[in-house]
Amino acid sequence: MPVDVLSLTVRSKAPGAHRWADKTRADDRCSRIVRVDRLDPAKNALRGFEAYSLLLHRRPSLARDLRFVACLVPSRERLPEYQRYAGKVWRVIDDVNRRHPGSITVHYGDDQDRALGVMRGYDVLLVNPVADGMNLVAQEGPVINTNDGVVVLSLGAGAADLLSGAAILDRPRDVAATADALEVALLLSPAERRDRANQMRTAVSQLSPTEWLDRQLADVLAVTSGSTPSCPPPHP
Repeated sequence: MPVDVLSLTVRSKAPGAHRWADKTRADDRCSRIVRVDRLDPAKNALRGFEAYSLLLHRRPSLARDLRFVACLVPSRERLPEYQRYAGKVWRVIDDVNRRHPGSITVHYGDDQDRALGVMRGYDVLLVNPVADGMNLVAQEGPVINTNDGVVVLSLGAGAADLLSGAAILDRPRDVAATADALEVALLLSPAERRDRANQMRTAVSQLSPTEWLDRQLADVLAVTSGSTPSCPPPHP
């Protein structure tokens, strides 16, 4: 499902989002890896933080000039499985911050202005779900980001087919592969960052939510009438 580029752009420049963008830059002018998603096992936040920990272990000097800023939204907090998963995530975050104080900043709670403001300034946006049919964050990031940021995107995300300019993560369950992808993304040249960002913005802007819904309904009508839909079903 596509995003509404016009309304998203307007919202990202609203006072609330603008304040968060300024605050994030003022707090620390280092390069930033950002993630924005629910604290849900399918979103794979744990391996993302473990990959960042591994990256700093490999290259301790990065800790001086790199920060991880995460906007995590509570999800199914009453379920024991989710509680255990959240506990593992917080322990990894605490461990990294003990070894590299201030290396990870977590904003916990559902605040869209904050999420949009933080995404405006990322150098790398990490979207590494194990499986996610509709990941809007991967599309929203390139639209509002002002830094030609790189998107490290799991092949398990539905947006992977659309965002050819993203750095595709083939094995989101592999912590070392995720650390590799983050390092490669951080080392891309300004020209390649700009080219990739432009590709993603163009791809996201090609279809509006209304047009997408019209296509879905047209395909339903085509199938029920015995015609061929515009998006043919896969072969069995």
